[in-house]
Amino acid sequence: MRLKNKVAIVTGANQGIGQVIACRIAGEGARTVIAARNELNLQRTAKKITSDGGAASLLRQTSPTKPP
Repeated sequence: MRLKNKVAIVTGANQGIGQVIACRIAGEGARTVIAARNELNLQRTAKKITSDGGAASLLRQTSPTKPP
């Protein structure tokens, strides 16, 4: 629990390296704000974090070149 009482913001947390980083940081005790454009996969990441005992808040990103 090295990151207890800390908040981390992880972008690209819906898959790949971003997802692994978000889960690892949450596992170390940080409250994790996760962000990505793919909301469905982002929700899956949040579910994984919370099922492992962590805390996650979702922030859906949008593309600056594409309307939501």
